[in-house]
Amino acid sequence: MDIQRSVAAGGALLLNYDSLAYTEKNDKGNRKYFDRPTAMCANYEMHITYLKTKGPSHAPHQHIDTEIILVIDGDAEMTIDGKHYTGGPGDLFIAERGKMNGVGHAGDKPCSYFAFKWR
Repeated sequence: MDIQRSVAAGGALLLNYDSLAYTEKNDKGNRKYFDRPTAMCANYEMHITYLKTKGPSHAPHQHIDTEIILVIDGDAEMTIDGKHYTGGPGDLFIAERGKMNGVGHAGDKPCSYFAFKWR
């Protein structure tokens, strides 16, 4: 634990969903909660992605963070290290750091998910 790192990043944080800016581009939307250091993590990010049309959210990639995708609404799909998974509301996917991964919309109705990333 590094309390000074947390203090330098702004300290404790309380956010209301309604106060978060919504941005949209090409049938995809996003609400960013935060992306910053914490006492427990060198960096911690949380956002919601909204997908209106079927298909990938973005190209498959890998990163130095571990990532959890928690499906909120609709049907989602995720490829992790070459394996394909599907899920619905309440399901989650875990992509370990360094593993190639990609997430997308798998159904006919809009899809949304929380993304949590940390290192």
